[in-house]
Amino acid sequence: MPAEIDALLLTWARWACYRIDAGLGYAPTTTLGRVIELGPAAAASRQAYSSGSIPSNEVAEHIDRLVAALPEKFKVVIRIEYLGRESRKQKAKRLHLSYDAFYGRLKMAKRLLAAGIG
Repeated sequence: MPAEIDALLLTWARWACYRIDAGLGYAPTTTLGRVIELGPAAAASRQAYSSGSIPSNEVAEHIDRLVAALPEKFKVVIRIEYLGRESRKQKAKRLHLSYDAFYGRLKMAKRLLAAGIG
């Protein structure tokens, strides 16, 4: 189940990044990210820069509701882990937690999400 939770949270994070864009048309990823994800030709197209409407994703939307329902200390850890770009050690420091405390909260948050999914 941990691998499944990670996969679902990664799907949610990708979807959430598009949602954060709020349809303003700014690229939600860097040029390199678009090249890696879409290939050079597609990354160079105008459509790679415009998100248009937020793509619908029922699974990601369900995960979003589950994350939103978590107690604040777990919700923040999930959001920082999956939406942040720094190392886990830096993420822990940002929350004024030790690495072990951050990792412990992350594991507990994933257990709570798994219970909500299953």
